Amino acid sequence: MKKILLLLLIFGLHDFCFSQIKFEPGAIIRNDGEKVECLIKNYDWLENPKSIKYKFTDNSEILEGSLLNLAGFEISNGPSYVRKKVFIDQSKLDISGIANSRNAELGEETIFLKQLIEGDGVRLFSYVSGQKRLFFYEFDQNKPVQLIYKRYYNVAQSKVGVNERYKQQLKDNFDCESITDKIISKTKYTSDHLIEFFFNYNRCSGLTSNITEAEDLEELPKNPFHLTLISGLRWNNFQFENSSGSSIIKSDNNNSFEISLDAEYFLGFNKKKWSLLAKSTYFQYSDEFIPSNGINLIQTATIDYKAIEFSFGGRHYIFLSDEHKIHLSAYMVYPLNIRLNFNNSNEEAASLSNFAAGIGYNYSKLHVYLNIQSGRTLFNSGRTNVYDSISLGMGYTLF
Repeated sequence: MKKILLLLLIFGLHDFCFSQIKFEPGAIIRNDGEKVECLIKNYDWLENPKSIKYKFTDNSEILEGSLLNLAGFEISNGPSYVRKKVFIDQSKLDISGIANSRNAELGEETIFLKQLIEGDGVRLFSYVSGQKRLFFYEFDQNKPVQLIYKRYYNVAQSKVGVNERYKQQLKDNFDCESITDKIISKTKYTSDHLIEFFFNYNRCSGLTSNITEAEDLEELPKNPFHLTLISGLRWNNFQFENSSGSSIIKSDNNNSFEISLDAEYFLGFNKKKWSLLAKSTYFQYSDEFIPSNGINLIQTATIDYKAIEFSFGGRHYIFLSDEHKIHLSAYMVYPLNIRLNFNNSNEEAASLSNFAAGIGYNYSKLHVYLNIQSGRTLFNSGRTNVYDSISLGMGYTLF
């Protein structure tokens, strides 16, 4: 039964996550400049897309738009992208995002840029691809210019250096009374800092501008790190092979209490729908198996188990409203056994992890969850023994 529930949760996690990707009202801009309303499949792109899927009505054919046939597209109350031919840094980066040379290696390329600020003033765009997160500014209808920021390996000093040429670009090109050297020096190469800089510059210059993508400023939590205290009831299930190896003895779903501390870090994309999860759970479980007609034992068997489980995984949120949401979790569990006593003797713990999945409901800072763990071997005795559990609990987010 628990295996069936675990599988249902896994498939539910998959289906729910992908059901969130849907066609939403928006518009495409054709090569001749014509703007046409349509429905666009919104993937909440982490990287700038090279193509999109769209249709004109709910029941019409799904079409594909690309850099060849679209000058841009936008999703209502969402992101907006425009096609631009730009000189962009082509430097190759290692897995840490580090390049071998200090200078930007610019090459011409046609890409979709994400609009961050639009209007009559200076416009700001962003571009994300792999390890690259770049920003561009544009005067009038001139070609967008990349703001140069680059991390590189300084061979002479044997350390990582940073090329912050973008600060000199800001100083040379954006002179206004309210834009001081101190403000420029404190402007970081992040969307929220650059949005604030260009918005203030346009206002100072008497130019109109609109922030079209303020995810970093408004939609992400001020503190992306959340800590939640949880207590709950755990249904423990333990089964083992009897001494003769002739049958498997199962427990009768003995229950116990548990207490957990969940730490979440919300990722900086996809409107707070994804987070990384680390949790620790303390529980203890004891049971007694008495020989009877239904239990094939020569003598009474006992187990006394106490552990802290450390879990690492991810969580996906489904928003019902601003305060109501459902979350689905998947993670690996690594137990630290404090006490493992079987038949009054301390057993050698098996160093095995197991998989777990969960579903929960959040209202503001209150949290209800159901977690199911797959089975894991508890101790190395040469005999089959498996432990699994189901947990139901409530929690409160501390911050």
